[in-house]
Amino acid sequence: MARRFGWVLAAGLALHAPPARAETPPTLARAEAAYVAVDFESTKTLAHDALWAGGNEPATTLRLYTLLGIAASALGDEETARAAFRYVVALDPRGHLDKALSPKIRGPYLEVRGQLGAGGELAPLEARLTHQAGKLGLELSDPAGVAQATDVSYRAEHARAFVTARVAPGTVTVGQLAPSATRAEYQLVVRDEHENALYRRGTVERPELIVLATHESAADGPIAEPPASPRPYYLASGLLAAAGVSAVGAGAYFTVQREQAAQEWNGASCEQPGATRGQQCASVDERRARAEHLAIGFYVGGGAFLAGSLVTLLLAPSGPSDAPRHARLPCAPGVAPLGAACTLSF
Repeated sequence: MARRFGWVLAAGLALHAPPARAETPPTLARAEAAYVAVDFESTKTLAHDALWAGGNEPATTLRLYTLLGIAASALGDEETARAAFRYVVALDPRGHLDKALSPKIRGPYLEVRGQLGAGGELAPLEARLTHQAGKLGLELSDPAGVAQATDVSYRAEHARAFVTARVAPGTVTVGQLAPSATRAEYQLVVRDEHENALYRRGTVERPELIVLATHESAADGPIAEPPASPRPYYLASGLLAAAGVSAVGAGAYFTVQREQAAQEWNGASCEQPGATRGQQCASVDERRARAEHLAIGFYVGGGAFLAGSLVTLLLAPSGPSDAPRHARLPCAPGVAPLGAACTLSF
């Protein structure tokens, strides 16, 4: 009887015993608390376990790798520290460790920065989608080589569902949209080997937008700029030539006026007795000098206009070779003694 009562009591205690307490999963908060307490062993373990559990967002991933690197350095585990700091430098190349940390802790970090920055300025991990020849492609910049996969979701703008794909490093083509699509929305997440997010671009609520080339131009590659038209150059050259010819004509007119005034100055009408030539024909001499100055000015200006016409012709683009005949000049531009010329061709 006593034995039976003992079994009943044991069963009752088992039924009323409190349930076993589940172990708290490793998180950044717990790792930060251990770091504040200067418990590097716990910091290393908690940061390591939180990273290996996966599912962290980029900011959390960066901080966990930072704590893991610091704790590993403090404990003398330089191999683990360098591996962790490689992620830190890849995600935040412009960041720096606290200068108050000991050289022992900062040493592996500075070593990794030196290795990754040996080729020049450190570039951060980045990714985006591109569109060419009707296909979506992934453009991934990963100088440190820490990315293990990229999850991409895309759709034509305002379509109901996203198309999801996992892209391995080195993959160029992600997918293809309908030829009629002109804009696309997408989001992507670059992940490490433990499924932690290293880089995120766009979200479901606020996706990135990419403008697509039309299907006609996509097959032929990038849209080329239309060739420049030579017509404005020809028009400007013609106007400069006309101005130059007019200026030369005006110079010739004033040259004639100057010669007439000179003949009058040297004629008998300015040689009457009782007064000097200057007293008798001062106005004639003034007219001669004025005509001479005007002739020189117009000749100089005409020459400048004609030179400008020639330079404009030389700068004119050739234009498209397959332009229709009515779009071309009906003559071959050239230079004549008085300016620009146009030689008719049939």
